[in-house]
Amino acid sequence: AHAHGAEWKGRKVGSLGDMASFSFQSSKNLASGEGGLVTTNDENLIERLRALRSCGRLSGDAWYDHGILGGNYRLSELQAALLLSQFERLDEQAARRDANGLYLNERLSQIDGITPLKRGGGETRHAYHLYTFKYSPEAFGGWSRERFLEALNAEGIPATSGYYKPIYRQPFFQRGDFAPYQKPDIDYNQVSCPVGEQACREAVWLHQSMLLAERADMDDIIEAVAKVQRAAR
Repeated sequence: AHAHGAEWKGRKVGSLGDMASFSFQSSKNLASGEGGLVTTNDENLIERLRALRSCGRLSGDAWYDHGILGGNYRLSELQAALLLSQFERLDEQAARRDANGLYLNERLSQIDGITPLKRGGGETRHAYHLYTFKYSPEAFGGWSRERFLEALNAEGIPATSGYYKPIYRQPFFQRGDFAPYQKPDIDYNQVSCPVGEQACREAVWLHQSMLLAERADMDDIIEAVAKVQRAAR
């Protein structure tokens, strides 16, 4: 959903499994406001997906026949035109995000208390829908993450804290209100994922659009973090 243009061991994401889905919501690396796309090489899945997308209509049936239960998930022609026009720039933009992400990893890791999110090793191109790093208050005079973010934004770097709670703490899961779907055999009020909760407390996000800027702008991000640390100390 977030990895437009990314590659794993030289292969484009979207070609690695039976199906893959991409989102075109307004914040995504490739956007049309809303909508999405599914990739597959399986003809049976293609037929099923087309029917699910278009009111359950199966190929070869009369226009008002509904072979399965489906919805109206058809992307408009206007949105499709917006997307097609962007494909000409996608490869260049993906390469720039990846290069700037690697540069930030190298430079920010040299600042005490800042730990960029590690790459897994197989990414030959990372989409960096979000550039994420861990913030440690101890290296910034005990400043809270919120105070760090306030200072960073004052320096002109629009960083955020991202997800403020793990998904199982959302009201939907806490209430267990899964109707009309089958309720899972689990009480989410009793769930605890300490590493996930720690990530919600420590993560700092930079949005993908920032990584489309020039190398000098990456240096501005690095200098802003270093300047905030000097002030905190």
